[in-house]
Amino acid sequence: MAGILMRALEAGAKWEGDRRCVERTASSAFLTVARPTDSPQKPYLNLIVNGINNKINAVEALRRKLNDWKNGK
Repeated sequence: MAGILMRALEAGAKWEGDRRCVERTASSAFLTVARPTDSPQKPYLNLIVNGINNKINAVEALRRKLNDWKNGK
């Protein structure tokens, strides 16, 4: 599920889905996946990229975090 959601975020970013950002890249992004048995406070996966700076695209940084998580880093 995380991979599908990540690809959707990437597709939206590629086609400039959020026009509020105008020329600026995304400054924050998150990906949360919860299983039915998870508590709201502790989902299975919760990755957040928040306001790094204007030079780093948060969706791309989130992809790196997801890849690290998949690889056990």
